[in-house]
Amino acid sequence: KLQFLYFIGAAMDLADYIAPLSVLTIWSTTVSLLVGLFAWVFLTDKYDCTATPRGSGLRDVLKESRHSALVLSNSMAQLVAERPMSRLEGMKSLARGKGYRQRESIDVEAVSPRNGGRPLVAFVNTKSGGGQGLELQRRLRRLLHPVQVVDLAKTTPTEALTRFRIFSKLCVLVCGGDGTVGWVLSAMDKLQMKAPIAIMPLGTGNDLARVLGWGAGWEGENVADILATVATAHIEHLDRWCIRCGDGMHQPQKHWTNYVSIGADAGVALRFHNHRVHSPRVFFSRLVNKLWYMKHGIAAFFNQVKPTAPPSVITDKVELICDGVKVELPHDTAGIIVTNIESYGGGATCLWGGPTAPDKSDGKLEVVAVTGVLHLTKIQLGIASGIPIAQCSKVQLNTTRSLPMQLDGEPWIQPPSVIEVTHSGKVSMMSRAGSLDAQVLHRITELLEWGESHGHINSQQVCVG
Repeated sequence: KLQFLYFIGAAMDLADYIAPLSVLTIWSTTVSLLVGLFAWVFLTDKYDCTATPRGSGLRDVLKESRHSALVLSNSMAQLVAERPMSRLEGMKSLARGKGYRQRESIDVEAVSPRNGGRPLVAFVNTKSGGGQGLELQRRLRRLLHPVQVVDLAKTTPTEALTRFRIFSKLCVLVCGGDGTVGWVLSAMDKLQMKAPIAIMPLGTGNDLARVLGWGAGWEGENVADILATVATAHIEHLDRWCIRCGDGMHQPQKHWTNYVSIGADAGVALRFHNHRVHSPRVFFSRLVNKLWYMKHGIAAFFNQVKPTAPPSVITDKVELICDGVKVELPHDTAGIIVTNIESYGGGATCLWGGPTAPDKSDGKLEVVAVTGVLHLTKIQLGIASGIPIAQCSKVQLNTTRSLPMQLDGEPWIQPPSVIEVTHSGKVSMMSRAGSLDAQVLHRITELLEWGESHGHINSQQVCVG
């Protein structure tokens, strides 16, 4: 819309300029403008200039492409068009702002991937990144087969993964935030599928993507280079955990991979979440989102220091039990953070200050206490660390008051309850092969998979390797 307004303004200025000119001059100027507009729209592309040309979508990527092992050929996937929309359905679709389109369903044939590679399924959260998801989806569809790029605004991960269950080897690219990664992992649990996951970060924090080497966020980098990196990424194991809140086993469990917290940290996250729900238009970029988060953190700090404010200490409201042993909390504890990865809150790496380095695949959690919003700010700036409490494989929190709580960035108010966190197995994640060691690990993984496919070793030996 802004570009359109700029174009209208330029056209009005141009009209004032050409008014006193001759007809021939006006004609030549009009033709020049039309040619320039055509070149800008159809002949130039400020992104991915070396990408494959536009076409009907049913085409093969060039054989020399570095990510060809991820691409489905035309013989491996088909677009099966369903009946077109009726006129009434089309009018309803237009009224909802979705356009008048023919509905399509996707049928994937059981054919082995080309070059012995792994076919890729890319899930794009088009609502993430302040519009970045739409641009990324467009680029991916130029480099992959259209059936491989799934718009999560139209298709759920469960629906899309069901179509690809026939492939014995599959890799997944999640384009979104940490919440989108959790959504896809939950769908794979439901379908009992196992496939390594790579991440193209579009969210605000992107802590899991940072830990796995995929960066703090996508900033318009060449997508073909990223796909080539995915093709050579090595597989790492990541602990997954489940949490139950309520009366033991009778409550539905939730799975998570990053961290869960209760108290001060979750209170700021809840303020931010409520603001974004009520005013989504003001959250249009990663930088702006972080500024809003900072604003809510500052507001929480000033509310905390008011003389009339209720005490923020939760020591008398929460009982902590680690591996069956009750642990005493510091007297000034305002929040408890249970973390599984090294990155916290959008890139802070000094949360855990204990003597033993944390490991995302050791089956243990790090329990940290914070004293308030100011302490959290110092952790974000890297000038302080949390108060290490314990490293354990099972955590139980018994709360006596309603407190704010968050799980991988999803906040809520938790009423008094018994909260249990237990290990829920491991998932395979793809780590960016940026160093020589990572590239060697990738080659070893390829060798192990080759040995398994030819019957020289079994799956248990591959896991050990």
